[in-house]
Amino acid sequence: MRYFAYFFVLALTFIGCTPPTQTAKPTTTPISCNGTNTKSINVDETTVTSLGKGECVDADIYINGQPKDLYVLLSNYSSTTIDTSSEVFHSKQIASSISKLLLQHKELAESPLKHSSKNRDFLTSFQEHNTSTISPTRQQKSFPTKQKSVVGDTFNFCTDVNDNSSYSCARYSQATARSTINRVSTSYGSKSLVVWVSNDSFSGSGCTKSSCVTQEMVDFLAQSFLKSGSDNDIYDWDTSLYGEEWGSDTNGISGLINADDTIHILVTDIDNDNRTDGGVIGFFWAKDNYTKSEVAGSNEKIMFYIDSILFSQKDGITWESTDFFPRELISTLAHEFVHMIQFYQRDVLLLSPSQRNETKTWIYEMMAEATEDLVATKIKHTGSRGVTYTDGGAGDSLNTEGRYPAFNDTNTYSLTDWLGHVENYSHVNAFGAFLTRNYGGAKVLHDMMYSPYIDEQCVVNAVNQSAQGGDKTFDDLLSEWGVAVMLSDIESPNNLPTYNTGDFTSTTYNAITYQLGSVNFFNYFPAPSIYTTLNDVNPQANYYYKVGSNLSGYININLKLSTNTEATLIAK
Repeated sequence: MRYFAYFFVLALTFIGCTPPTQTAKPTTTPISCNGTNTKSINVDETTVTSLGKGECVDADIYINGQPKDLYVLLSNYSSTTIDTSSEVFHSKQIASSISKLLLQHKELAESPLKHSSKNRDFLTSFQEHNTSTISPTRQQKSFPTKQKSVVGDTFNFCTDVNDNSSYSCARYSQATARSTINRVSTSYGSKSLVVWVSNDSFSGSGCTKSSCVTQEMVDFLAQSFLKSGSDNDIYDWDTSLYGEEWGSDTNGISGLINADDTIHILVTDIDNDNRTDGGVIGFFWAKDNYTKSEVAGSNEKIMFYIDSILFSQKDGITWESTDFFPRELISTLAHEFVHMIQFYQRDVLLLSPSQRNETKTWIYEMMAEATEDLVATKIKHTGSRGVTYTDGGAGDSLNTEGRYPAFNDTNTYSLTDWLGHVENYSHVNAFGAFLTRNYGGAKVLHDMMYSPYIDEQCVVNAVNQSAQGGDKTFDDLLSEWGVAVMLSDIESPNNLPTYNTGDFTSTTYNAITYQLGSVNFFNYFPAPSIYTTLNDVNPQANYYYKVGSNLSGYININLKLSTNTEATLIAK
């Protein structure tokens, strides 16, 4: 018998990602296609056109009228194979003052960027049971009502477990209930919330930490997550999209805790590191959804963990709910709440035993990141864009905030090869933002939650349910994403993939409206990495190659493409 737990976290530390070895390819010798597969392309305005896939191409480009910047986007559709063989040659190139080699491996030190992420993997094997005795229909059960927690109650929380067969508790933290919200009416019945604070982290109770949580902070946290009314808290905004976080239906799976319609938040010094300069800001861990007889270190609560040190950081002399970290923490709760719902709606209720916990991590993280993007204006936060929540435009130039500086710096990394580094989070965030802005808004995220697929087809299935989706493939989406990045400095390019309308775009699901702000990747520092030398193209990744700036007249481009790689010409 095996036990499992999910461990999802957000962190504030940059951790370098190791790309495959890169070797620049020569572009000084014309490529012979033996007179076959020639293309003639006229460019009058912004143009996006395929140059071919897995073939030798000889393309004559004629730029008429205003000079254009010319790019070739290389998209490697293989999920496993690095493209080491594609080549590009062009007969006319405007010299560039900067020739940037592909980013090599580096460990990124503590960054002034205030929010990045990592994923700490834990054992993710779902406990196997003898399914022959389990009815194929879901079992509805009723349980006695548990006594609700009240302010002043104490509990000894298990905050880490040993790596052994029972996952016995490795570290405890004594905490006190500092705020309770009882029986708030929601779309899923009455819900309650308890916010616990470790005694060593609460001001006035013998706090020993570098910064201490106050009652004001606790009340802000509680009211942000759950309060009376509709469309006014994280609970409403996430469950409207994805469904209920826990219920009495356990789909015949034993060892899960009873439903009592209460969510718990433990504010504690995660990892007991007392760090103010980075670290884990919060996580959901499904070990606590199990009974102690299944997972000895379970707290037997539907709960989140929030870092007390980072939550209580100040921008000024006093802590204000409008400071960066309080808002970032609420954004993190929206992210982690998605993971909580994913565990129940997909891994417990939807997927077959062989599929449970097999959905690719990058898909789950993309949904959670995209949700933070959706709720940024609601929680009055700069969010993924790093742009003030009242600005629907793409913000100012040289922006170093949000997710996209890290994406720009590493935009040739694989989208689907998940290593849990900040670069991975920035990539799935950028891809999720592309999907919501081009394929149905909030609904595409809902449809991913209830897709029966656990791989890239989960995304494709959701996209094809949108009015814009048609019969898209994942290959289509990968190359369109690269095009959208390159065209993000143009407001509403005609019938082309876009991030940038110049203002907010509204998207409504289940009567709740979310606002998506515009994104221009060229407004960030660093700007998108665009190369003048050709290197290996990573699996399920895009490579951005620049032919030249301010070009006019005739340009000849020769390409020799590997089997899995498509080249797309972009003129703007």
